[in-house]
Amino acid sequence: MNYVEFGEVAEIDRTVASEEECKTLAYVGLEHIKKETGRFAPEFAHAPEMLLASKFKFTPRHILYGKLRPYLNKVVRPTFDGVCSTDILPILPDETQLDRTYLWAIFLSPKFVAWASANVSGANLPRLDPKRLEEYVIPLPPLPEQHRIAALLAKADRLRRTRGYAAQLSDTFLQAVFVRMFGDYIAADTDTRFQDVLAMPLQNGFFETNDKYGSGTPVVWVDNLYHTISIDTTNLRRVQTDEEAIKKYEVVEGDLLFTRSSLVREGVGQVNIVPELEERTMFESHIIRARVNQKKVNPFFILELFRSNFGRTFIMRGAHTATMTTVQQDTIEELRCPLPPLAHQQKFARVVQQFERLRAQQREAERQAEHLFQTLLHRAFSRDV
Repeated sequence: MNYVEFGEVAEIDRTVASEEECKTLAYVGLEHIKKETGRFAPEFAHAPEMLLASKFKFTPRHILYGKLRPYLNKVVRPTFDGVCSTDILPILPDETQLDRTYLWAIFLSPKFVAWASANVSGANLPRLDPKRLEEYVIPLPPLPEQHRIAALLAKADRLRRTRGYAAQLSDTFLQAVFVRMFGDYIAADTDTRFQDVLAMPLQNGFFETNDKYGSGTPVVWVDNLYHTISIDTTNLRRVQTDEEAIKKYEVVEGDLLFTRSSLVREGVGQVNIVPELEERTMFESHIIRARVNQKKVNPFFILELFRSNFGRTFIMRGAHTATMTTVQQDTIEELRCPLPPLAHQQKFARVVQQFERLRAQQREAERQAEHLFQTLLHRAFSRDV
């Protein structure tokens, strides 16, 4: 195996874009590159950005590498001409020596990310010096072997992207079913508020210092409320506490948990549902617990109601932002709560439960596709020079 310094086979191309190019070509900022995936973020719009600032020009022959906070691992292969932030380095491989996709994979490899993270300068805004990047030693097999490795990795990447797209499409399914079943009820005016269907008052969660965590009773944290239909309780943090605290802050199947505070505004007021539990479990202080009267409402109906655009709109109207965005109990209590027939709600709940089984299969398929991609990266680039 031949090894060379990166700068011998690729150029960091800092060609400054003209004013006309900035006005007409698609702009790529760091926020448009999804971390750790090698792909653009879903919200990337391929549109110009008119702020008066220097930008670099790139083409479909380049790779774009984010030098700011390299531990975020932001790297993409553009398929279009564009301009980018100067925190992004357009890199032009020598096509007679280096395959572009092979180089993209090197940047994504855990070995390179660890090296880049260890070679930054600047405390508040750590950056990788381009001169330091040019010194990085890469494995350089013959081009046919690079093409073979690149083709395998590209195929694995397409597989994990396909799994991701399937998950994104399925995420819209429940909302479509919900609107179809309950749209008329939501559109109608109602005097019923969420507090009218509660089985007990809302409650903020349990607080304990970090040194008490390690073993003991499992605790649901804010991070556990995202991504899945019901809370994943398989890997919760645990805390040492007493029976009195467990009784006060225990959650049971069907409880709804709202994020009470978040550093990100969109994160506040997110809601999830507690699944069947194998052991007693508590919830922490950045969460509000709601236990509904199931003779009036089905918790899965309430879950989707407050995840819908309808519910999120009312939650965010009551959110307060200072250093952290928060939502108070009275905001949750006063949320409008239409009441379709309970049998209709229970029919929707059965759809949700069937859908959750499908999503579990999809998540496993995504995990396997990601594992395959990471395994190939590790095998290709893990050897020491």
